[in-house]
Amino acid sequence: MNAIGLTFTIIAGLLIFWLPRRWAFLPLLMGATYMTRGQVLELGPLSFPVIRLLATIGFIRVLLKGERIAGGINILDKMLIVWAIWLLLSSSFHTASVLVVRVGLIWTELGNYFLFRVFLREPEDLIRLFKTVGILLLPVAVLMLIERL
Repeated sequence: MNAIGLTFTIIAGLLIFWLPRRWAFLPLLMGATYMTRGQVLELGPLSFPVIRLLATIGFIRVLLKGERIAGGINILDKMLIVWAIWLLLSSSFHTASVLVVRVGLIWTELGNYFLFRVFLREPEDLIRLFKTVGILLLPVAVLMLIERL
């Protein structure tokens, strides 16, 4: 991970802790939008992309602040948990390195899903999310238009 990626990850991680619950999704979206998959913290055989590091920080926030999923676990949550279990169990038919990759995949994908379930509780939160995505993607859209010309 280079200095820009590390600086971004530290700032986004602090924002996850400091922002109120209704805005805590913003650093996760910024990490997914503006950091490449190439920004990775390597620890031996383990790879921690920015979005996975931010998901870990988000879970620490949820645990420390005692935040919960509004409305409890629903059917989609259960289906994703079954998917994760299947992904882990089917790893036994592959090489050992596949298990490490799949645990990382589950942590990133399922982790972010449940963080968004914690952070977005009301319809107003979802509207705020959609507006924020539009604003975050505006610079990307402008750059794509410039590239097209």
